[in-house]
Amino acid sequence: MRQLAPQATGRLEILTADDLERLDEAALHVLATTGISVPSPPARAALVAAGAQSAGQTVRIPADVVRRLVSLAPAHLTLGARANRTLVTGEGSLLTTDGCPTDIYDLETGAKRPTTSADGVAITRIVDALDDVDFCWTAVSAQDRPVARRGLYEIYDVLANTGKHVQTVTIVDETQARVAVEMARAIAGGDLGVRRAPPISALLGTITPLGHDEGTLGAGLVFAEAGVPIGFVTMPQGGSTTPVTMAGSLVVGIAEVLSGVCAIQAAFPGAPVFVCFIPSVMDLHSGDFSGGAPEDTLMAAAATDGPADAGPSGAYGAARGLVAGLCGSDGAAGGAREAARRLARAILERHIPPALEPALDVELRRLVAG
Repeated sequence: MRQLAPQATGRLEILTADDLERLDEAALHVLATTGISVPSPPARAALVAAGAQSAGQTVRIPADVVRRLVSLAPAHLTLGARANRTLVTGEGSLLTTDGCPTDIYDLETGAKRPTTSADGVAITRIVDALDDVDFCWTAVSAQDRPVARRGLYEIYDVLANTGKHVQTVTIVDETQARVAVEMARAIAGGDLGVRRAPPISALLGTITPLGHDEGTLGAGLVFAEAGVPIGFVTMPQGGSTTPVTMAGSLVVGIAEVLSGVCAIQAAFPGAPVFVCFIPSVMDLHSGDFSGGAPEDTLMAAAATDGPADAGPSGAYGAARGLVAGLCGSDGAAGGAREAARRLARAILERHIPPALEPALDVELRRLVAG
């Protein structure tokens, strides 16, 4: 691992060339030998047709097949918008919102309560007014909407209240994905408009360690067929779902996102995809998620170097976003996920005004821009 200092290119590099080679070889070895769980029959069939081997739901993908499929992924993505500028990845880091929690501290009463559709609308309108935020996530969960259609209510609320590109993180089944695609077509003027400048994209989670969800992969295939960009996000937790070492967590995470990219490219060659890392380590005292550890930031930044050939990359959280941005990440989500508990406490005690967090995200962008 390098000393943390900007290189001659002005880009901070966490990993050496030798580090990258060893991570690459290890991730490819895992995919070829241990394999990955692919419970989606269509995704599994596409991988087998491309040269992988399956035994039940476990799919093993030879290194040459991984490299061939990953090479089909576009190097840059175009992100359209309902009424805002079109974004192109690779021209600098992009800033978005973060989260989708199920609870929030009410700004009037200070009491913790379930999030609602109205909360999502209010946050989206603020984001729409902030020029420094490039695109918009579904920032909170609409707990007052039916579970089976909640993802659709959430993406509708966001699309209706911002002109910016919208990224959904809660549409994780085929049925909702098909409706979301129709929303995108209505906004973009049809199928061709979506393919040229998709107004929505989707972030889909892997299941660590070394697995995928059937519904999520099904949604991914629907989005990919329509030309909607999709990302695979891995959330390795050292000492819990992955080895306690940073290298071990990176290997598992890289293998997961590469397998997702392979599945999509096997089914729809050239489909727009990206990868995302939200790594952490387990609190060894409690067994709980320990967001905010220095390892989190280092792993997220290192991952920006790692799976670059799999498409654009992203990192989440304020500290992670800053370091990953310096490393050349295409996307950084503000919101200080790893400091959520401290921020919530500070807001309750009126030590930090809630409006201060967007300002921190803007400062992140300025620091990355140099």
